[in-house]
Amino acid sequence: MIEPGHSLAVDDFQVQLEHIYYDHVSIECFVFFQDNDYKVKSANQILINL
Repeated sequence: MIEPGHSLAVDDFQVQLEHIYYDHVSIECFVFFQDNDYKVKSANQILINL
C-alpha cells in the first residue's frame, strides 16, 4: 500500500525471458485502487525486441 501523498519507485527491475519463445515483449504497468476495483494504466510502456 502507498499512503496518500507518497510515491513508490522501483529500481533495478528485471524480467528474465527465454528468447526462443518470443521475438518481442511488451510490458505494461497498472495502478490498482481498492475502491470499486478501479485501475489506471501507466503512461509508460516498455518494448523489448529480441
